[in-house]
Amino acid sequence: MGGLTLKGSSSTVATAESQPNQGSAITTSVPESKPKKKICCACQIGFNIPKLLLHRIFPNVRYSIRIDEKLKLVVDPYQILERFLWRQNANFAISRHYKRFDVFVEAEANKAVGIYDNSSIDNQIEFYKSEGLTPYSEAKLPITSDVPEGCVIVREHIPITNLFTCLWFNEVDCFTAQGIR
Repeated sequence: MGGLTLKGSSSTVATAESQPNQGSAITTSVPESKPKKKICCACQIGFNIPKLLLHRIFPNVRYSIRIDEKLKLVVDPYQILERFLWRQNANFAISRHYKRFDVFVEAEANKAVGIYDNSSIDNQIEFYKSEGLTPYSEAKLPITSDVPEGCVIVREHIPITNLFTCLWFNEVDCFTAQGIR
């Protein structure tokens, strides 16, 4: 999501579907505390509920912009929706990882850091391989990365994006505490 102007803070911006002339509602999530070492799975999963399952918390929301606590939205939310969804005729936009674009490289980087259980990461990668994931290459274009960075998620709340984020949440819950996203 190049060109997105953000600074430190956490919020979700949503527009109401049922009341189109009421403008936008802004919901600020409580900043998550940053652990210095390992984080328990239950705590991390709790942080991912508002991140991924926002449609379950606010069922009448039509659009949302989810921003991590380390960032701050400094432009009009409608400009974000226009640029990343409406202009692209898209339903979902997510920021790319700042450094890596291959899931297999990301897995090795997570193992090298040593925060997560290596066998859990290996199991997740084996699952991805069994599902047909191959290393990133230019043949996957127009997809520019296999590694999203979930610090910014812009989405229209429709059944397919709701299903996608439910499946993503199940994957986070199934594999590692934070997972390889």
